[in-house]
Amino acid sequence: MAIAATIYRGGFTELSPFNVKVQADNSAVDKLISAGKLPANTVKLAAADYVLDELSTIEYKDGVMKGTVLPKIKISSLSANQGKYIALGLSIASAERFGINEARNKIVVYANVDSLLDAIIPRKTRY
Repeated sequence: MAIAATIYRGGFTELSPFNVKVQADNSAVDKLISAGKLPANTVKLAAADYVLDELSTIEYKDGVMKGTVLPKIKISSLSANQGKYIALGLSIASAERFGINEARNKIVVYANVDSLLDAIIPRKTRY
């Protein structure tokens, strides 16, 4: 199962595509959970729970420079966390030809596990 995370580039005059390297960065997840910013039953994904393609191409489309990162979460990890939320922190590690705004290079993606499972495995089949 993949959850899309979109990457945007602002203030652009150069419209040619370029690559960014993305990495897992769960440093904020525990803080967000303890501060009540994420549901109390949220679990942080471990590196063994997903596969992350670390390169994303940023392209100009529909008036916006953007790209997508698709962490692929293992079904076994989803099944083990039924009834919970999962969270994965991501950050942009580097970008071709451009600097990175350190104040805006991180995101935490979270999702309801049961909703994800319902989308790929009908509920009546899982129980």
